Amino acid sequence: MESQILPGTYHGIVPLSESEIDAMSGREELAYKRATGDHYSYLSYCPSMCERSLEDYERETNQLYGSVPRRLASDLALWLTLPAGMMAGPTHNLPLSADGKFGLINGVSIPCYEPDETLTLYAWQIGENTWISKPPRALLDCAFYTADGRTHEFVLRVLAMNTFRVSELAEISETVGMADGIKRLAALSKLMVNPELRPWLAELQEYARTLPGDPIDMWKGHTAWYQYERDLFVDEEFGVIWNGDRESCYDYVYGRH
Repeated sequence: MESQILPGTYHGIVPLSESEIDAMSGREELAYKRATGDHYSYLSYCPSMCERSLEDYERETNQLYGSVPRRLASDLALWLTLPAGMMAGPTHNLPLSADGKFGLINGVSIPCYEPDETLTLYAWQIGENTWISKPPRALLDCAFYTADGRTHEFVLRVLAMNTFRVSELAEISETVGMADGIKRLAALSKLMVNPELRPWLAELQEYARTLPGDPIDMWKGHTAWYQYERDLFVDEEFGVIWNGDRESCYDYVYGRH
């Protein structure tokens, strides 16, 4: 029998008022946000970033990129706005016209370039020249721009710990043009242990199956990554070719069984 979802709920979770959320303990609030996908309804941007001096941060990024707008994206944006379970280095998305370069900001700052008109969509402005991806866009950033190194393990952990609203992911994907990111997320979600605990993933997979296009590599990145020439796993369900070690991704998050 199909489970019955009550009207006005997301997978059976009744939405709460802002005052009810304010009355929660930190642990209760975290559980609520993970369950509903309402990651940022009343939080002031990202507490981890607010603890830093944005003036110092902007001065450092201005030295790298000048005064062009940039968006903290991908792994770092997820880490700063969600309980993501792993640390991440900085990735900045810049306008196509920007003259960016690699540099050091607590590690290597990796530039990604995109059209000016999409750069600040689905993001908060946290400084004069700095935006940060909201959690749903940060998740798509990871799968679309920076599926490199251990990003896939990081994203699988985020999928296992959090709920996202598929309607919101679909809207971002269709507006910004990130369908490949949706496909990769759906393929990655097939590694999930106990998927029934995250019913939104079935909804994500259903949407991903409708997306047209030629098969794409699972991983693309800024640097050369391992390409496995033999025994490639082709996920025909979502049009994704696993050009990396699928088993090691699973083992890193869940451990060997």
